[in-house]
Amino acid sequence: MPDKRPTILITDDDEAILQLLTTALQADYEILQARDGDEAVQIHGEREEGVDLVLLDLGMSRMSGYDALASMQMDDPDLRVIVITGIDPDAERLPNVRRILPKPYRVDEIRKAVAEELL
Repeated sequence: MPDKRPTILITDDDEAILQLLTTALQADYEILQARDGDEAVQIHGEREEGVDLVLLDLGMSRMSGYDALASMQMDDPDLRVIVITGIDPDAERLPNVRRILPKPYRVDEIRKAVAEELL
């Protein structure tokens, strides 16, 4: 039986970014997509197998990335997260987040950051 591929939840309200990141990562990872923080929290909470890593935008409609992160970390304090954002992040509101990638970023930066986080 082949090893299970790590699961990444990509959360961004920009459809083009969702598709770009999905295309860049789907060969090596199982990809889940959320179009806002509320949807990310729902997907994370319903997924019995868990999520190995979240790529999380901060500035989204309905529920911000900050609020989504806080909610997901209540269920999974050890959740691995890479923040991908176009806004100046408030590090105090990002507990246990070790990596923040500012937009715009290059696809190779994302691939490298994901691989390093999943080590």
